[in-house]
Amino acid sequence: MDEYKLILQQLSDITLSLNTLIASIKKTTDFPFQTNFNSSSAIRVEVNGISQYINAQQIIDAAVLDANSVGKNGRVSGNIVHVGGFTYKTVNLVYRLNNILFYSHGFTIVLSDSDPIITNNRIDTIYGDDAGLIDVIESAVGPAPIKPLVETSSQVELTFAEIPGQSTEPSNIDTQTWYLENLQEVGGESDTAENTSAARIDLANTDAPIEGTVSIKTIDDLNTNDEFSLFNSTPVQISTFDFIKLSIQSLRAWGNDHIQVQLFSGVTLINDTIVINKNMINVNDLVTEQEVYLFKQMFGIFGGTAFDKIVFWNKSTNKILYQVDKIYVQIGGETPDPVGITGEDVSLDVSSFGNNLSSADVNAQIAFQTLNDLIISAAPTVTVNGNGFSLRKHPDNSNPSFASTIEDNDIIYSGFWDTTTWWPAAFKKAGDKDLVGSWVPFNPIGSLALI
Repeated sequence: MDEYKLILQQLSDITLSLNTLIASIKKTTDFPFQTNFNSSSAIRVEVNGISQYINAQQIIDAAVLDANSVGKNGRVSGNIVHVGGFTYKTVNLVYRLNNILFYSHGFTIVLSDSDPIITNNRIDTIYGDDAGLIDVIESAVGPAPIKPLVETSSQVELTFAEIPGQSTEPSNIDTQTWYLENLQEVGGESDTAENTSAARIDLANTDAPIEGTVSIKTIDDLNTNDEFSLFNSTPVQISTFDFIKLSIQSLRAWGNDHIQVQLFSGVTLINDTIVINKNMINVNDLVTEQEVYLFKQMFGIFGGTAFDKIVFWNKSTNKILYQVDKIYVQIGGETPDPVGITGEDVSLDVSSFGNNLSSADVNAQIAFQTLNDLIISAAPTVTVNGNGFSLRKHPDNSNPSFASTIEDNDIIYSGFWDTTTWWPAAFKKAGDKDLVGSWVPFNPIGSLALI
């Protein structure tokens, strides 16, 4: 009898436990909606009959990886720049080959000297390989050389150089000096102007210039919208424009302040603004000359076919001091345009994950919030911190009027936050889109299978 009572008590306890579990079971739609989606959000899945969970970050990482690495072989961002003579170097270069991304910065490539016979021309193809190495293929010399082709299964062309006989540098590179000694256009540079009546900006300051005899220098606390500009009567065609290169030196720590760089055709702004700030240079280094490259793709989508003016604006509320020198514009580098994102749109529907929940895991289930219908669609280009990124809209941010505008919870990917920091992807929190604290960067982890 006592044994019988014990069994009844055990059955009662089991029934009570089961009823408690059943009462606690929730459907997907019973959970509170997660309005602040972030990388730590978790989702329940079932793999081979075993209940598991994944981070929402893993889904996004997989989608970003698909969008970035899957696609046409070629340069994704950054560049190979001509330094001088027959020397090139990589600057924040990212290229795609066989659905793998490779990165190179500061690697120097020195081409062979030209042939001593004037009619013996040569073409060199600079390429990246599937081991991440940068190298050169030289053509045979002659009056009409043929550009060497890469082995497409293991190499991708990044740029090429035309080397005439008896030359001292490639003929397909045109590096224009826009500012060096403030000689104006009549002296082979560009005309300079500023809007402070020389009270706060000196266009030809002789006090410890970066190079030569003069530099452009801020000589007093700048006001918001103080500016200087460079103008050339021969417009630079966007189709052949490669980059702007300049040297800058901080004369006072900037903190969070910044300079905006814009391109104009006459009085018409033709590009997205690039920001030079603490994420592009060391604004606390008051000694070192720092080199800055502003590549064409960083300017976003152009609203014109050419520019003839470069404007440097002070858009800070606080006071910054600096000097600028050696401003060059390179055109005609024959670098293939970035292949960008060519993968098909990725669409992930996770609304059915709730069907895989087991009642034994109710407590764990309550701790996780559900991400419903994550749809990743075609990616417009946006500018963040002065650099170009691709944009993926959060499904809640579905207003067509803001399709190319960054909103909270949106994701950017495939770009450089500054000259050295590559961001495969970042999630937007609240705050100024040009402040690093407003973003949560994350790295692709590889392909992801959802069952």
